[in-house]
Amino acid sequence: MHRTPDQLAERLGETAAEAVESGLRDLWRSLRELRFAVVNDVRIRSIQLPELRRVTPARTVPVMLLAYRETGDAESRDELVTRNRLRYPSFITPSQTIEIISND
Repeated sequence: MHRTPDQLAERLGETAAEAVESGLRDLWRSLRELRFAVVNDVRIRSIQLPELRRVTPARTVPVMLLAYRETGDAESRDELVTRNRLRYPSFITPSQTIEIISND
């Protein structure tokens, strides 16, 4: 089963509460420490993730120009085409919102 970090932390908290109610203090301490470790690890990892931005061009532009304007590197055009499933990368219109991942 796939759980989000918040769901996992919540479940660990619930299990720790059940352990203390059952008189299992050592288990409660271990679960509490595990919960804090998971929450801290997820917080640290989330800071390291690249930023996702959404850009809508003011006028029709080719993906190469948009890539260069937004990333300073026209080489990222292939990534933009793939990520945004651009059918006609030479004509990105103002009606299209493009997702860009910053690798800074």
